[in-house]
Formats: sequence, C-alpha cells, structure tokens
Amino acid sequence: MRPYHHTAVITGATSGIGKAFALEYARKGFDLILTGRRRDELQHVADTLSRHYPVKTGIFAGDLSDPSNRNALSTMIENTGVIDVLINNAGFGIDRPFYGNSLDDIRSMINTHVLATTELTHAVLPGMMRRRKGTIINVSSLVVFTPALTRCLYFSTKSFVHCFTEALSMEMHPYGIKVQSLCPGLTRTDFHRDMKEEEKKKKFKLLDFACPEKVVSHSLKTLESGSVTCIPGLMNKLLYMLARLLPLRFQAIFVNHQ
Repeated sequence: MRPYHHTAVITGATSGIGKAFALEYARKGFDLILTGRRRDELQHVADTLSRHYPVKTGIFAGDLSDPSNRNALSTMIENTGVIDVLINNAGFGIDRPFYGNSLDDIRSMINTHVLATTELTHAVLPGMMRRRKGTIINVSSLVVFTPALTRCLYFSTKSFVHCFTEALSMEMHPYGIKVQSLCPGLTRTDFHRDMKEEEKKKKFKLLDFACPEKVVSHSLKTLESGSVTCIPGLMNKLLYMLARLLPLRFQAIFVNHQ
C-alpha cells in the first residue's frame, strides 16, 4: 500500500517561480497537481519531476482567465480529496499603458490574477479548515508597494492579491492555516521572456533579476517564521522601505531614470 503523500496544487508551473515551487515540493515528497497554459511544457515538467522523485504528478492545461477552466480545475481539486498546499502563481504582465489595452486583455488579467486566486482558494479552504492545517501562498508582487514601477492594471490586480491574502491570513489563523503573500521583485521568469537582454539592462539598469529558486527558498523560510508578507532580496526590501517614505511623484522620477 502506497504511504500517504501530501498534495500541492501549483498554478503557472511551466516555468519560473511556479516551476521552482514544483521542484521544491517534489523534493519534499509531495504529490503535485500542476497547471499552465502550455500543455507540452507542463507535461515535460511533470514527467521530469516524477522521474526524479517518488511522487505522482497530475496536470491541468488551460488558461485560467477562462471561467470554464477555473471551474474545471476547482472541481478537480475538490475531487482530489486532501489538498495540503495551494500556490496561486499564474499570472502575466502587459507592458502598455492602461488605455492601450483591449477589453479582452483587461478581462484576462483580472480573471487570472483576481478570480483564479479567489476561486481556487475557496475550493481548498473547506478541507483545510476541517483538518485545521494547510498552506496557501499567493504570488503578488513588489509593485503593490511601488505603483510607479509598473502599469496600473497589473499594480491594481496584484494589490488585490496582496490585500486579500493579508485579510485571509487573519481569518485562517484560528484554523492553523498558513497564508502568505509572496511579493518578489524582478525575477528570471517568462514574464520578461519577449524582452531582449540589452532591453532588460537598459530598462532595469539599477536593478537585478533574482533566480526563481532563491525566491522560493526565501518564501518557504518566511512561511515557517509566521510572517504573512514575504519580500525576497535585500534590494527589494530597500525599495519597499523607500516606497513607504517617498511620495509617489519621487518614485516616478526614479522609474523614469531606470
């Protein structure tokens, strides 16, 4: 008889932070449900992990901006039984001013960042509350503290994720459920995959890109300490403190010189 394995659900697991979380939880012996939009890449991640670690890996390929996919994944989660960990990592950026976005782009970002995070959290909570344990990590962004550093729609949706997570942590504290808002800065992920290296250096000349594995390691260490907000990296912590001290117009001056 196969011994009991904990199970982690990780969205946006084809690359970057999501993939790094998948690797870390596979190392810990967790069975995995991995989601992403690119089926072949997602299956490759799942197959690689199951070859190297004694865990089961299931996949759900689909765009979480689509309500039918969110419903199907929520049903899959509920039918799985015990979910010990949920990582809401799926997300994307649009490097255009708000007025340059189509309504389809706007709805897609809101659905992915806001509704997917909310609905999947809602799907796992009943079981976690019954067992009085569980972990939920919602990937927000450093930009929730530095709005001038990005476009307004991304800032707004990630701000929802952060505020939702902070409030949820207070509700779930009596149940022993750990809840974290992970707020990484620039990270080597597919988020900037269409930008050439020279473009990155020009646009972010005062900042450096962290590797996803370090972000995940910092997240899990912070989780054990009981802190709800996790800001990985010394430079990101400094930016966070500056953002709390400087008026928005000075932040804008800093950004314009990046």
